[in-house]
Amino acid sequence: MASPIILQFDDEPVIAKYDAKEVDLNDELSKFKQKYSSLVPDIEERFYFKTDDDELHFKLGEDGEYSSLDDEGNFILSFFESNLEISRPVNGFGKKLSEDFYKDLFNIMNSDGQVYWSNGGDSICVNFIGDFDFESYCFLKDNGCFWEVD
Repeated sequence: MASPIILQFDDEPVIAKYDAKEVDLNDELSKFKQKYSSLVPDIEERFYFKTDDDELHFKLGEDGEYSSLDDEGNFILSFFESNLEISRPVNGFGKKLSEDFYKDLFNIMNSDGQVYWSNGGDSICVNFIGDFDFESYCFLKDNGCFWEVD
């Protein structure tokens, strides 16, 4: 049995779409929320608009650290379970989300073919602490998470 894992973030784990108009995205968001509400019960709270900045955000979490021992980290562990270029799961504690989930989220959140994080970059730094400790950068692609491991 693997040891518990901790995910640490340098920046808040929030995906951001810049120059987003709420009126333009309402239909897509409604369909996404309806389709994935059983998978992500609090999905309504995860999407929010910053109307002053014309930004749509998808909040994976609010904290800088999540443990596999805490229920609060269940969704974020599942989200980062996707691992496109490595043949083994990143953490093994989450429930692997479908490629359709990532594709649908990518289609809503992408700008010119890329998804950005609230830090303004196209990746987020994640530190994995457990049986193996490593730092990596996550890029959201249309079929899941792509990792660059330091």
